[in-house]
Amino acid sequence: PGDDLRSINWKMSAHLGKPYVRTKTGEESTGVGIIMDSCRYSNNPSDYLPLENKILETALAVSYYHLSNGITTNIHTFEKTAKQYHLQGISSFEDFYAAMSDFSFDENSTLNKLFKSANTANITSCSMVYLIVHEINDDALFMVNELTKNQTPVVIYHVCEDTGKDSVNIGKNTIVKRIGYEDRLKEVL
Repeated sequence: PGDDLRSINWKMSAHLGKPYVRTKTGEESTGVGIIMDSCRYSNNPSDYLPLENKILETALAVSYYHLSNGITTNIHTFEKTAKQYHLQGISSFEDFYAAMSDFSFDENSTLNKLFKSANTANITSCSMVYLIVHEINDDALFMVNELTKNQTPVVIYHVCEDTGKDSVNIGKNTIVKRIGYEDRLKEVL
């Protein structure tokens, strides 16, 4: 009683059978989220190395940009198990950079597993989410749908060899930008 109706979590209330009110602990949004594809799509190094290098480079560039502007950054990836890096301030970037230098892509680290772990980690509380992926498949579109249902803006960085098409808008609050293996990120991002 007396709570603002906008603070009621209706889904959780229905699930629990009683009113459930969101409690605020500071700012409502927790910076930006980055979901980084970590699936190895080929066994041929000449196929996977350019792709994986560009995915890592993109994740590092986006996180560095936000951290240098004082924006908290949460990076979600999957390396045999769900991994989350919570970065606050530019000083935390060096540790993340070191972690990425030891990062391993794996064929079992699928987008489905990655998105499930990111949802569990409450990615929807971020003010904006970047998906850095090799392919835009049903799992990616489902994740975009979940995020945009919560009014979270999404930028998909689609890292691919063929970037012949222009960036497109695939839905409300969502934009897709294709990044080629040889593209200079400063010009693309």
